Amino acid sequence: MTPFFSVCIPASGRSSTILRTLASLEKQTYDFFDIIVSVRGDKEVLNKVKDYSQRSSRLIQVHDVQDEVNYCNDWNDSIDLATGEYIAVLEGDDCYMPDYLEKTKILIDSFDCQIAVFSKTNRHAGNVSFHYSSREFYKFIYGLSTVPAPSESIFPRVIDGKTVRYDTGSYHYAPEIDLYLRLTHKLKYFIRTDNYGVYREPSTDPYNRIKWIYYRDHFYVLFRYFNIKLVPIFIKGLANVLLVYFKSIVFFVCMKK
Repeated sequence: MTPFFSVCIPASGRSSTILRTLASLEKQTYDFFDIIVSVRGDKEVLNKVKDYSQRSSRLIQVHDVQDEVNYCNDWNDSIDLATGEYIAVLEGDDCYMPDYLEKTKILIDSFDCQIAVFSKTNRHAGNVSFHYSSREFYKFIYGLSTVPAPSESIFPRVIDGKTVRYDTGSYHYAPEIDLYLRLTHKLKYFIRTDNYGVYREPSTDPYNRIKWIYYRDHFYVLFRYFNIKLVPIFIKGLANVLLVYFKSIVFFVCMKK
């Protein structure tokens, strides 16, 4: 029987956290999902996942790609093997809270059409949900004030007969921004919930935050989707990226002192 969720886990470079990620799925109160782990050129992670899968009561599909570690390509590796109605991306250094999939399933079932759900992380603010129309959500994402991380997103696997995939050919670090904007052309509603459903591991390398590649995709998406009618939001998005970049540099300098 086809699972409702396919939990897709890009795990390359996550040897220190992948077992905790998998353990969080063992604790889910909702059971109708499968797990697909994609690993690119990381034998340490691969061996840990294979060993864990042998001891686990849940079937874990491991996709071993004999290729160099690539931050974004392994996001699509697991999606290509998924069979669930919805894709739940869970990066190999993040975790789901025990009732996350159950709550999300109830939320999706309350609509009579395909929707995308985004959960805020590392906080608990009750059961508040914010409903966006496709146009409202487009402006929300394009303004780049808050872009949901991949692990915060659950979206339909197939829309209009085509599998939803990240554009890793054009983007190198943040193809999720592009994916969210493309989804607004296909889906009618978007939900952002304050439920504490996902725990995301903070970056352990502050230097990553001041690398140009970390922000390049943000600038690229602003110009790629530029529309004269959205000039105010374009300016807002540009200002938000520059502000975050400046704060990251200040933080890095302070950390080095």
